[in-house]
Amino acid sequence: KMLEDYRQILIQRGFDPGAVSARSTLRYCPSMAQCILEERDETEYSTVVVGRQGLSRSEEFLFGSVSSKIVNYARNCTVWVVN
Repeated sequence: KMLEDYRQILIQRGFDPGAVSARSTLRYCPSMAQCILEERDETEYSTVVVGRQGLSRSEEFLFGSVSSKIVNYARNCTVWVVN
């Protein structure tokens, strides 16, 4: 329901309904970032939107974050990181 609500917000803001899709999948991956990147490669989405977790700067430096890994490793697509 939440993904569809966000999809509707984008459509209300002027995005083409045929160009906006939301997808949720269940699969095993060693890391969440790798799962998202593999999904993007398999589906060839042009944009990936991810949320930013509340990690401190030191935690993010030590452990990395899903969003920073996606920003660094995603190719041939736009990545939006939202709070």
